[in-house]
Amino acid sequence: MPTIDAKAVEDLIIPLPSLSEQERIVGILDTFTSSIENLKAQISLRRKQYEHYRDKLLDLEGKPEKDIHCWGEFCEMIKGNGVQKVDFVDEGYGCIHYGQIYTHYGSFTYEVNKFVSKEVFEKAKKASKGDIIMTDTSENVEDICKSVAYLGEKDIAVSNHALIIKHKQNAKFLSFSTLTNSFFVQKKKVVFGVKVSGINPKHLAQIKIYLPSLEEQSRIVSILDGFEASIKNLEAQLEAREKQYEYYRNKLLTFE
Repeated sequence: MPTIDAKAVEDLIIPLPSLSEQERIVGILDTFTSSIENLKAQISLRRKQYEHYRDKLLDLEGKPEKDIHCWGEFCEMIKGNGVQKVDFVDEGYGCIHYGQIYTHYGSFTYEVNKFVSKEVFEKAKKASKGDIIMTDTSENVEDICKSVAYLGEKDIAVSNHALIIKHKQNAKFLSFSTLTNSFFVQKKKVVFGVKVSGINPKHLAQIKIYLPSLEEQSRIVSILDGFEASIKNLEAQLEAREKQYEYYRNKLLTFE
């Protein structure tokens, strides 16, 4: 456990200007801190708004019976295979490993950041533009069925512990639908396992979602895209403000 001697602390040297100058510097840094906290609060609020409207628009409650369908009615599910982390190469054919769906991807992506050789790619199951790639294994129920809509132009290889879902619906709409409370409640009932949880495709096929016309799907996606764009914009502002704070803090509190 790292420690430091009290005498060593006594000997540390810091810039110590007059109290009035200290107060001036603190005032500047407080302004940055206040701005950062305000941006964090805005992001938190916007995320809550996004989740509220996402569930309101996509949950089953109050939707016409004719627009409620089981996944098995409109899609084909193919289990991924043959791609392991040891297969990654610097250049080659695109792939998505199921572990990345938890850590790297959001609800959709146009690009992948991992590649495999031609030999591995040819043996693997592949996802095409518009397919949903969904995890079927996780250490917790929340991450089961975590999904990414693949919107890239080139086919990609998909690892095991993931399902490739082929369909003729709006890919982003389906991916957003897996985040709703109604999907979670249904999923929780059919997930199996204790230490490692999983879901069987035949049980996933029975889960119901709201599936209106393609035109209505597109309208809803545009609304949710607007929320996501707003959140990303605020997150970019936050990142820039935090870098400014660090820059001025170091400039104001060093000996330079």
